[in-house]
Amino acid sequence: MAFDLEQSQIRFNTAGYSCWRSGMKYSHNWQHKMLTDQDLWVIMEGHGQIELRDGPAELCSGRCIWMRPSHSYAVEQDPENPLKIHWFHFDTLDRQGQVQYPGLDSIPEYFHGGGSMNVMLMARTLFRVFKMQQVSQGRAVSERRNALLAQILKSLLMMALYEMRPGRPATSELPEAEIAQNAAWYLDEVTDQITPVSQLAERFHVSRNRFTRIFREYWGITPQDYQINSRMNQAKHLLESTDLSISNIAMELGYADHYFFARQFKQKVGITPGKFREKRNDFNSKDISENTGE
Repeated sequence: MAFDLEQSQIRFNTAGYSCWRSGMKYSHNWQHKMLTDQDLWVIMEGHGQIELRDGPAELCSGRCIWMRPSHSYAVEQDPENPLKIHWFHFDTLDRQGQVQYPGLDSIPEYFHGGGSMNVMLMARTLFRVFKMQQVSQGRAVSERRNALLAQILKSLLMMALYEMRPGRPATSELPEAEIAQNAAWYLDEVTDQITPVSQLAERFHVSRNRFTRIFREYWGITPQDYQINSRMNQAKHLLESTDLSISNIAMELGYADHYFFARQFKQKVGITPGKFREKRNDFNSKDISENTGE
């Protein structure tokens, strides 16, 4: 029976985010890696090469590699441009719950194309959900968590196949509104760092000046200001929903100096992070008292 991803079930196993060491051509774990389950790589940054069954393939931002069990893969990177990779281990099951492996004739190991931005965002989202579930449930693996992760992973696989199929428009051919929307979606997800405008423009295959113009005309603010606003929104969420210290929140958002984070927060929000949390806690306490009649 031919493999059909739409009719198959996904059993999510685990996930990770690997930042390879700069200055090194090889990773000890990936000189010759023999897999026991299926492994999807989404390359976020860097440049390298992988030896597949059909020959060598380039590794760079937005490329996807779907590796299969019982095959040895050799990977090397450009020491000056280290790889950053989201990876997901999983199994594909038929309707009877039996493990099945897609042949290279139905699904190749390598995907590439101009419309890979959505795939990268989905990979980041899947990994964040995986980490959040780990924190909330410890090491316990629940059926509910696995079902959610499997559903997202299957959506990612389907998106990868759709984005890379022949006939899809290259990123440079996307309408300007779609460039602005996809860029904002990306910046809302990547709140733990500041992405240079030149790098954003490169992702969408347009010049820096054109990207800035497209973004500003659509959103009314510069990409730099949008990034800061996204980080502040995430900061408010963390202050409201977690007990993380202000210094740890600054670290989560990629700030090397938590004093600078606090100054920027006050500049944008109007009050310090501590006052924001205090006011929110006072509001919650008052709301509880009103509801309980105390």
